[in-house]
Amino acid sequence: MDQSSKKEESKQSLTGLNTFTVSLEEIKDKNLDSTNESIKYSKKELINQALKFHSEGNLRKAEKYYKSLIKNKCNDSRIFANYGTILKNMGELKQAELLTREAIRIKPKFAINYYNLGNILKELDKLEEAEKAYKKSIEIEPRDSRPYNNLASILITINNFEEAERLTRKAIKLQPNYAMAYCNLGNILRRFGSLKEAEISTRKAIELKHNYLEAYSTLSYILIDLGKNEEAEFIIRKAISLNPKYAEAYFILGILLEYNSPDAAILSYEKALELKMDYDLCSYKIGKALLNKGQYIEGIRKLKESRGSIVFDINKGVFIN
Repeated sequence: MDQSSKKEESKQSLTGLNTFTVSLEEIKDKNLDSTNESIKYSKKELINQALKFHSEGNLRKAEKYYKSLIKNKCNDSRIFANYGTILKNMGELKQAELLTREAIRIKPKFAINYYNLGNILKELDKLEEAEKAYKKSIEIEPRDSRPYNNLASILITINNFEEAERLTRKAIKLQPNYAMAYCNLGNILRRFGSLKEAEISTRKAIELKHNYLEAYSTLSYILIDLGKNEEAEFIIRKAISLNPKYAEAYFILGILLEYNSPDAAILSYEKALELKMDYDLCSYKIGKALLNKGQYIEGIRKLKESRGSIVFDINKGVFIN
């Protein structure tokens, strides 16, 4: 199609479009006169501007346009879906769920909306509903690798490892460079006791995504299981160098330091606590380290804080799980 035809088609596509009356107080981002009068814009113009801001990463302006479009009864599923994604990333999960469900109501055969809904529901701990949403996404678009992998993550939490493995391998088949799927597979294989294969899969995840923190922590656990503690410590310190605020890395480092360097282990667990790692888990590990140092009163107090049990191995002379 030549340029003149494209221009003509563009003109024709604007003809007869619905318009919204939008006040300047609602949207001030366009080059408008400095009057306070309301001005009419085509729906397409407003939608395109919203999508443009979103694609450029200007989420504040995109959100402003999405709000205005929804207020003016826009019926475009992209507006609800995209605004839902913004709110999800802001942690406003319940509102994100409502918006994404509305996007699905408007366009019920669009797979990505079910995938996004599954992600929101997963974070809301509505795992059964999330599972259904991922399955619906797969039903509509079976070539998208992401819902297979995320569905597998849910199945891992309910110990359905065989089906989780099948789904994860399917995700890798569809997308051979999918780092998250290789990490997931590493977790699953670790549960099966296939540690060597788990190590290979998790290393592949890191190879594909060098700053993938979860893969570093997963690999560290696998190496600990294999008795490769020095290598595990090297790997987890690498994760800390990539992100000094990664709480789980400090927790794993504490595990590695607990028996040979209990003071350093306690500092590491305390750092994990400071970074919002699970309070009971960290307090329990600190309590154990204190007990093994011979600081029984402080250790027992910490264990009580964590609601942990106290078992003493009389042969080894140490407190254990």
